[in-house]
Amino acid sequence: MDITELTAVQFAAYTLTSLAEPLPRGFILAGIGAGGMSATFGVDPDADYPQELSAASFHPLAGEDIVLTVVHDHGIEPAAHDAQTVLRRLAGLHFAAIVLSSGDYLMELPGERRTTLAAASASLPAELGRPTELELWAPTRSRDFEPVDPVTDEVDAAALLEPWIHAVVTGRRPDVRLVAEIAAAITDDTSRDRLLLAAVRLGFAELDDASGDRDVLAALLGSRSRPQGGKLTRAALLAQYVAAHTTDSSAAAMLYAIASLLLWSEARARASLHAAETALLHDRSCSLANTAFEVVTKLDYPAWFRG
Repeated sequence: MDITELTAVQFAAYTLTSLAEPLPRGFILAGIGAGGMSATFGVDPDADYPQELSAASFHPLAGEDIVLTVVHDHGIEPAAHDAQTVLRRLAGLHFAAIVLSSGDYLMELPGERRTTLAAASASLPAELGRPTELELWAPTRSRDFEPVDPVTDEVDAAALLEPWIHAVVTGRRPDVRLVAEIAAAITDDTSRDRLLLAAVRLGFAELDDASGDRDVLAALLGSRSRPQGGKLTRAALLAQYVAAHTTDSSAAAMLYAIASLLLWSEARARASLHAAETALLHDRSCSLANTAFEVVTKLDYPAWFRG
């Protein structure tokens, strides 16, 4: 599959669903050459773009044809206004196409063809790897149902491992019952550790069920090989999905903290920091949330990423 054959909206869908985090306002530059390099820039939804924004900031993309995707969760019209600002500030880069994004919708200019993020993603060639249900959810974080309370009956952690691992492997969104069960289990130290360690084992080829906790934690903290197959990212998205659909703030904080550590292990620094900050917003007294924040703000990148 030649990636240069993708349409502009397909490029936009492909890059948006690769972020593993919401981008309320900002833009993505995606080179459509053989390298396929991309760069992401975000700002506060209610703030202006900084004056120092310049083409020099994105010098690796100089000389490439670029698809510019401008995101604004307040609507397509504000996104169009931002697009003009970006084009003016980044004069010197070559933009082959522009796509505006707001919520679930994409608009390709100049033809103003409008489609949904899900439809554009579904049209991606299978060999590129179409985004999973959780990856489609990540850019917008819209709720599929009203937040639910954790189940009140005791959760069998061993029985919960199978649907947890299935959701990580497939990227499927959990149903209401599974969300309630995970939210209940995650506040128990033993159950939480079993779910976290199971997810980490999936992400590293050298780990299996016989691997000790020390080996698993060493892999999570970046002293081993590169994570495989994006499974840690999927596990992080699963944790965040459950957190967004539970009424329990303590459970949500724990889930966002777990997501932060998993994303840090994948060297997704910005998404990891966002998850850690969100965990603290839910429960500043959560010890795991504070640990995750210390990890992502004070430790260097994982060893595999530094080379």
